[in-house]
Amino acid sequence: MTDKENQMINDLDFPCKEKVTINGKEYFIEVLYDENPDNPRDWDNLGTIAYSHSRYVLGDEIINDRYISAEDAFYLDLAIYQDELPEEKLHASILNYYEHDVEGKIYSDEVTREKMIEFVHNKYIILPVYLYDHSGITINTTGFLCRWDSGQVGFIYVGKEKVKKEFGWKKLSPKRERIIKSILRGEIETFDQYIRGEVYICNIQDIENEDNSDTCGGLYSVLAVKEFILDVVQGKRIYFKPNEEIKKDE
Repeated sequence: MTDKENQMINDLDFPCKEKVTINGKEYFIEVLYDENPDNPRDWDNLGTIAYSHSRYVLGDEIINDRYISAEDAFYLDLAIYQDELPEEKLHASILNYYEHDVEGKIYSDEVTREKMIEFVHNKYIILPVYLYDHSGITINTTGFLCRWDSGQVGFIYVGKEKVKKEFGWKKLSPKRERIIKSILRGEIETFDQYIRGEVYICNIQDIENEDNSDTCGGLYSVLAVKEFILDVVQGKRIYFKPNEEIKKDE
C-alpha cells in the first residue's frame, strides 16, 4: 500500500460510502452507525464507574448522595466497604469521627475528611468522570471548558489488590499505576463513544473478488474502523479490541 493510499483511508470521514482503489483493486467501503451496539459496561472491564445523575445512566454504580455530597459519599462507601478486601476495616481512628447530623455532615472537621480520602487512595486507583450536557452528552476524565453545562458526575476506580491479582504483579510501581490509569481512561473513552452513538459498522466489498469482502460491527472508534479497513484490504482479518496493548509483565 502506498503512502497516498494509506492517507486516503486516514482522510475518510464517517459515516461514508466511498469507492476507492487500493493496491490496484477497487473496493466499495460503506461505514454506518451501528444501531444496536453492545454496552461496553457489560464487558469484563477492569474499572467500575460510580456516578450521580438524576436523568442519565452513566456507569455501573449509583452514588447514594441523599444526605451528603456525591464526592464524600463515594469516598465513604469505599472506605467502609473495601469490596476487594472485605476482611479489612476502616481505621477506627477515622471511623470514630463520622457523624450524621441535621446538616448531613459525615465528618467533624476537614482533617478527618482528608484522612478518609488518603486512606481510600492508598487502596484504590481513582480518576474523576466529567459530563458535558448540551445538545447531547459526552464524558471524559479531564473536564470541559464550559462551566455552565458541565461538571463532575462521578469516578472510575479499581482496587489495587485487584490490579495486582489481575496482572500477576507483586507491587504497583508509579509506572504501573500510570498504565492502569491509561486503561481506565480508555474505558471511559469507549463508553463515551457508546453514549454519543458513535459506534460503527463497516462493510467492505472487493468489486472484482467478492470472497475478499467483509463486514464488522461494534467498532467503537474511528481508529477501529480504519484498522478494520486495513486488515481487509491487506488480506488480514484481525478484530480490533481497545486497550489490548497492556502486557502483564510490564
